[in-house]
Amino acid sequence: MSEIKTRAEHSAAKQAAFGADLDLDSFSRQGGTWDYDPDYRGFAPEERRHLLKAGIELTDEEHAGTFLQADASVIHCQANQEGVEVLPLTEAAARRDGLADYLWRLVAVDTDKYTARAELGLDNGYFIRALPGAQVRDPVETCLYLKTDRFSQQVHNLAPVSTGTRL
Repeated sequence: MSEIKTRAEHSAAKQAAFGADLDLDSFSRQGGTWDYDPDYRGFAPEERRHLLKAGIELTDEEHAGTFLQADASVIHCQANQEGVEVLPLTEAAARRDGLADYLWRLVAVDTDKYTARAELGLDNGYFIRALPGAQVRDPVETCLYLKTDRFSQQVHNLAPVSTGTRL
């Protein structure tokens, strides 16, 4: 077992330093299975209005990229500008040697039970990167959406800053 997994297992019940202590076992890990939606056609008008209130436009216009995950399912993931990568984290990790070395650098996996569970039961998350030399003018829109009531979404996201290191 890796050192990261071991540290996560030892912290699976550790309370956070700040905020209310949630009983994670009272949340469901049985979310819906949602289909990939390249054109955002699977969203009912009421759901579209709800998401728009949160700032999610459900359009790829004027976005350098878009990532939308509902519960544990990636619904939409697209880079719209050359030089921008937007991928589900698990796909990026499979494609990029050394990417795992960047996980858990900013926040330690054993910070608390929330970080530990993200490692031990990862649903996914996003990987966003602007390639060296890319001039990105539009934002990358991301949304980690809880579509199932009381679902415990366990994600990890990575948007590495260019340091000259190749991923």
